[in-house]
Order: sequence, then C-alpha cells, then structure tokens
Amino acid sequence: MTSFATHDLYGGAITVDLPTTYIDASDIRQIPDHQEVFLSNKTLTSLIFEINEYVQQPDPAALYFHFNDVIAPPDRLKGELNALPRPAFAKESLSSFPAYLVEGSIVTPEVDKKAPSALPVEWQETPQMKEVELVEKENVDAEEKVVQEVLQKIVATLDIKDFGLFGME
Repeated sequence: MTSFATHDLYGGAITVDLPTTYIDASDIRQIPDHQEVFLSNKTLTSLIFEINEYVQQPDPAALYFHFNDVIAPPDRLKGELNALPRPAFAKESLSSFPAYLVEGSIVTPEVDKKAPSALPVEWQETPQMKEVELVEKENVDAEEKVVQEVLQKIVATLDIKDFGLFGME
C-alpha cells in the first residue's frame, strides 16, 4: 500500500495528497510556472499538474486539445486517446466542476541507438522511424496499478484553496 502526504501546489492555492516517495522535480530542475511536476523514485512515472489557457471547445474536446498540445514533434500520439470513466471530485471546492479523464501513449522516436544492454529492448520499425521500448510488460502492469491508486487519491483529495489562481474570485 502506498503512503501519501498532502502537498501544496502553486504556493498553496491547491492541495493534494501524493505518494511520500514522489520527488518534487523543481528541487532538481527548473519547472515552468504553470506546472507542478513530481517524479516517482521507484517507477518511470511523472505526475504533471498543468494550468492551461481556456480554449473555446466543448467538454471533453478541450481535454483532447490540451493532451495533444503537450506533444512536441518529433514525438507523436500512439493510437487514439481513450476516454476513461468520469471521476467525481470529492472536495466541495470542485464538486460542481465537470471532470474528464483520457489516457494515451506518447511515442518518442529513437534519438540515440546506444541503449544500455542490460535493459530489455523491443523494436518496432515503421517507414519513418524506429521506436524503442525500454520497459518490460510486467513493470508496466505494476506501474499502471500504482498510477491508478495515485489517480484515485488525487480525485479524492484535490482541493482548490484559492480560485484567484485561475483569475476567479
């Protein structure tokens, strides 16, 4: 079972419970002001909270827009985005806001063929590029289980303390 602790995001304007083993990425590298990034010290998981500009698109199309917006060439979306069951936020500050979840995989083309030989490598060739997966399926399954637990905890504990962060009073 994962142990969680409350974290302040955006100077305390938002709070959320995250695994105690997650590292605040701003302690080791520069993070843009509109993001809060946490890294698992046990898996390949990165958890990114990002405040995006409002787009004139109906729900959930705006979510698909923002998901695709973070993909910078030469990276690309692998397949389609999959809509997941809609969560209901537990905290009163968010209970009247709609929530949507999608999942998808972002593929990064092979940049350097010097992959460490100790890692299992699975190649998939396409006419335009080669892709390399450096993660075993068993590890992915275990990581997905942890991510599901973390996501459930976020939905249960995410709380907006200061809506001024969004230009709302």
